[in-house]
Amino acid sequence: MSKINRKLPIALCAVAASAGIALSVAPAASATIGSTYTTFSISCNGTAVGISQNQAQTYGATVNHQLSGSNQSFATTFDAQTVPTTAFGYTVTGLSSVKIRVQIDGSTYVSHSLSGGSGYTGTATATKTTSNPTGNAIIEISIPNVAAGATFTPPTLTVIQGSTVAPKFSTGNGGNGTAATQNEGKYGYNAGNFYAFNSTVTGVPIFGTVTAPTSCLPTNVQFPAVNAFPVLNAGAGVLHS
Repeated sequence: MSKINRKLPIALCAVAASAGIALSVAPAASATIGSTYTTFSISCNGTAVGISQNQAQTYGATVNHQLSGSNQSFATTFDAQTVPTTAFGYTVTGLSSVKIRVQIDGSTYVSHSLSGGSGYTGTATATKTTSNPTGNAIIEISIPNVAAGATFTPPTLTVIQGSTVAPKFSTGNGGNGTAATQNEGKYGYNAGNFYAFNSTVTGVPIFGTVTAPTSCLPTNVQFPAVNAFPVLNAGAGVLHS
């Protein structure tokens, strides 16, 4: 169960079915033109039929920093991942309402766009909003549905802004090597964690089809207590140096 792999942690839904001093921290400045790839471990928690389950996996993102006229361009691409077709003897139907939350420098924001992406159904969107509950400026990418067995790549997020403040995943005031005290960095906080989705399986005795809201934190801890604030890893740090 603690094995790290590139499969999405939909298995935790099947396992379940068988039976919050707030200080805002901005991303660091980065004047370097070029790309930085960051890979890290994430721990995920999902709840179905009142039972909480956990799983770990790897995650990765590349940020390409370029000039855009008098402004700065930061393009973030995300590693492809594969949704399994079965988990613990149950049939996986897929994922829905996939969210990826990227914190930006809202004070110099100009625009954002999505490009590319594959392996999912529906139209992916990106909305400039604020993180829950702290209110940091973020872009929330939403992917409607991913079928079981699909390998999907989220679309690339490009943000144009005036400053060289690089993006980071939304973890509140938590950073690489430190724990947050804000709920965006709280384990199991679906409304604010940087990565969240619903996973669904069918054929569960008594319950039939079960959906588990699931969310993930960038941490090497396997596994924190739900509502704990674990020490975070490189995935909570600046994504471009």
